[in-house]
Amino acid sequence: MQLKTFEAPTLDEALQRVRDTFGRDALIVSTDETRKGGPVRVTAARERHDDDTPPPPLAVANGKPVDDPVPMLRHGLADSGVGSDLATALLAAAHYVQTPVAPAVALAAAFEGTFRFRPLTAANGAGLAAAPRGRRLILVGPPGSGKTVTVAKLAARAQLSKTDIRTISIDTRKTGGAAHLEALAAHLKIGAEVAQTPAELAACADARRSDLLVIDTFGVNPFDSGEMADLASFIDAAAAEPVLVLPAGIETLDACDMTAAFAAIGCRRAIVTRIDLTRRLGSLLGAFHANRIDFCDVSVSPDILPPDHGGLRPLNPVALARLVLPDPRADGEMSPARPAAAAPQAEGKPKSASAPKAWILAS
Repeated sequence: MQLKTFEAPTLDEALQRVRDTFGRDALIVSTDETRKGGPVRVTAARERHDDDTPPPPLAVANGKPVDDPVPMLRHGLADSGVGSDLATALLAAAHYVQTPVAPAVALAAAFEGTFRFRPLTAANGAGLAAAPRGRRLILVGPPGSGKTVTVAKLAARAQLSKTDIRTISIDTRKTGGAAHLEALAAHLKIGAEVAQTPAELAACADARRSDLLVIDTFGVNPFDSGEMADLASFIDAAAAEPVLVLPAGIETLDACDMTAAFAAIGCRRAIVTRIDLTRRLGSLLGAFHANRIDFCDVSVSPDILPPDHGGLRPLNPVALARLVLPDPRADGEMSPARPAAAAPQAEGKPKSASAPKAWILAS
């Protein structure tokens, strides 16, 4: 798909320019007639023909200002598996960015107008984002999405900002579920409580006031209405904000259906895990856009401590753009070596020699 913006003093003249350039089969993506005394802008699209000049390789132009970043963005979005409808909307938004500009900057501007970003953690490893005392969060998601380790990462960040944090686990349905959080919390010297029923959870949550209460939950099948209703009863009892924890790399339609199921029980923002093991984020971009889920934080490594070398990081439009259009230097000598003694670590996760995604987000 080839996308281009045309300007003219009137709408009729702009449409004529579209027809002259793209032909009568052009698809009108958007029109802008709101500028007083200014030109009318029409964004149109057509199918790319075989004789069209292909876009330059993404690695060559990434990070460098170019007169028209859209061809590179189109290439990058397609490579990341972004669906055609969302890609068209993002490319149309990128057209309004003043050029020359780096492709990642144009994409960041498009993301800023398309998604909302509400991170829990503060930038530069400085603990948690400011929030009212007494905030309650309950992390939910499918089995194996990384909820328990994410609770521990939040607790580690809380210690940096001297935030009084409490943790509770209701993951009592599988062997070792609650024990996993208890072991991680003991290492961080904050402790963890356990509740088995919604009533126990309500009593435990109300027993002592803290700056932040984070509740770990059992993994649920989002396509099982009984399991989802059971989880919803715990959310109501805790009077907590449900935050979806979803791993990257899920198939597109499954990601959309899963996100819709969790949105139905109140999730409005999500933490993305396994960013370090995934090269394409198109399925999550499409799922969050379709279900109006805000981006929160991303897990860029299995490490819990020290937080400044990975773990959990806040997500913003620029960081997301750099994940979709990664700087090629991040996979080479520019990637810093991770410390050899970064502990504790999520079980079953081997230590890696470098952290490209962490470098992208941190730099």
